[in-house]
Amino acid sequence: MAAAAYDPEADLDNTPDSVFCSHGAGFTVKWHQVKDYMHITSGRKEEKPPELITRNIRLEDRELEKILAAGATAPTAKNLQPQRIYVLESPEALEKIRGITRCAFNAPVVVLVCGNKETAWVNPFNDRSSNEMDCSIVTTQMMLQAQELGLGTCWVCWFDVEQTKQAFQIPENQELFALLPLGYPAEESKPAAMHDSRKSLDETVVRL
Repeated sequence: MAAAAYDPEADLDNTPDSVFCSHGAGFTVKWHQVKDYMHITSGRKEEKPPELITRNIRLEDRELEKILAAGATAPTAKNLQPQRIYVLESPEALEKIRGITRCAFNAPVVVLVCGNKETAWVNPFNDRSSNEMDCSIVTTQMMLQAQELGLGTCWVCWFDVEQTKQAFQIPENQELFALLPLGYPAEESKPAAMHDSRKSLDETVVRL
């Protein structure tokens, strides 16, 4: 935005409203708030992530329902909605996922984001499935809603996919793309150091 000479702080009343919203789906986020929608990390210098990146406080059912509903409103290719969401909240399920990955961060809820590869749209021009793209939009909208509710989360890919699928008996026709730990940020948490590192628009945008 700086490269485009736009100052969001000076235009809070007339900002473009929607960041992730298509065909009326999603919810509004003003541009000056985008930096708030970030993953968090602890300031500790340990090799493994600390246990309490999120406080072990139970999420309210209404909070979780809002997050799941935000994902359900995500636009998907041809509106086929291939996403399949697994909510890990029982002590047994949480113990399993914490044994598989160090990046469950002691969260009271961990969401597994999967997509049905048999029902996702396939692009006839390159035979590429929309499954991962669709599930990425779903994941992003759930993350935005979590932040809106004052919760912390992180898009996690540091886990053994096949081990996780076996542990939770995820059908073979479903691809597992990401984990979303959900919880209240610990007081010492802060944005990861690399979060604000961005390439310039000159490096990422080609105007023809």
